[in-house]
Amino acid sequence: MEAFLDAVSRAYYEFDEDRLMIERSMEISSQELIEINTQLKSTALIIKKSHENLQTMQGQLMQAEKMAAVGQLAGGVAHDLNNQLTPIRGYLDMLLSEVPSTDPIHSLLQEAGQAALRCAEVVQRLVGFSKRSTQQKTALDLVTLLRNFQKLLTNFLPSTIRVDANFEINLWAIDGNETELHTVLTNLAANARDAMPDGGVLTLDAKNAELQGQVIGEDIHSGNYVVISFRDTGVGMLPETIKRIFEPFFSTKTKDKGTGLGLAMVFNIIQDHGGWIDVSSEIGVGTVFQIYLPKHTSGAELQKKEIHSKAALPRGKETVLFADDEEILRTLGKTFLERLGYHVLLASDGKEAVELYSDRKNDIDIVILDMTMPHFTGRQTLQKILSINPAAKVILASGYTSEGTAEELIHEGAKDFIPKPFTIMPFAKILRKVLDS
Repeated sequence: MEAFLDAVSRAYYEFDEDRLMIERSMEISSQELIEINTQLKSTALIIKKSHENLQTMQGQLMQAEKMAAVGQLAGGVAHDLNNQLTPIRGYLDMLLSEVPSTDPIHSLLQEAGQAALRCAEVVQRLVGFSKRSTQQKTALDLVTLLRNFQKLLTNFLPSTIRVDANFEINLWAIDGNETELHTVLTNLAANARDAMPDGGVLTLDAKNAELQGQVIGEDIHSGNYVVISFRDTGVGMLPETIKRIFEPFFSTKTKDKGTGLGLAMVFNIIQDHGGWIDVSSEIGVGTVFQIYLPKHTSGAELQKKEIHSKAALPRGKETVLFADDEEILRTLGKTFLERLGYHVLLASDGKEAVELYSDRKNDIDIVILDMTMPHFTGRQTLQKILSINPAAKVILASGYTSEGTAEELIHEGAKDFIPKPFTIMPFAKILRKVLDS
């Protein structure tokens, strides 16, 4: 009996040990399951975030491709329109200088000139869709630019909208084009005006900012920037609207009040200046647009705004080779140049321009080239003329070109750039400046 009890006791002991081992094993397995579950949750969050980032990047890529396509189309249209606007503005300008201000025709010519100028501004909107702007960029004093713009807002905005401005006194200079930046400011002001139909407050701020890995929107930025802010107390925008506001032809306004081009143009101009734009908005509170522009670092002198007067046109007696594939523009160029006293040689394309220069390089003092011509482009013609005479003085003219920016072309040997459409005064000044340099 005693032996039987010992056997039962040993069996129970062994069973209890097995039970404890199983329990410990189950505890370990449970802990492992908890850890695995935690790891799976973390991995799921990473996958979800990666998927969201991928969707964001795909959206940005689609937007960039859409803007590039519109930019290519707009650039071609802008080139053709500028070629037609150049003689219109040029001849109107000449007629205005001939007709006495007391003559009734003078006011009609002025109205026609203003209409042509407005058309040129529309073309510049189209050019704004191209990442490669032909407008030269120089070191700009933003305080002066913003102060002048603030004065214009008095007539631009209704009396029901108050403007508060706060510009940092020692605001950094930036590398930019005054005309393009003025277009950006005007479009943002128009956007704020339309968002406040019953009146409100538009706050315009500008300050220096040193960014060090700062998250703005969905990107991380570092460096020195000037930040220009437009803050309105308008109706605000929904998040889904904010996602689309920079798309070409997207607009929340009626067709008679908006084309959907304004903010798309702002987006491209700011990108072309090496900056970016951030937007935040709340329904019933208002909207804030913040423009970030890189600080000027090249050491060039600040651009001084030119004061136009009725001073005599700069003239000369040198020989000018003028090349353009549009006959109406060759006629305009010849008319301008002969009116200024110059001797003129004409070429209808790049190949003819190179041949003329090669034959008469000792007689030709300066060359004016259109950027878009058959046979040789303006850039190719420039290179061939410089290969004949490295000291040749060449001015390039265009309203739009895919051949490179004005800065790049000047770096390659051009002496200056004339944007189309041009009138006789800036044409005469640039020509004389290059000849005298």
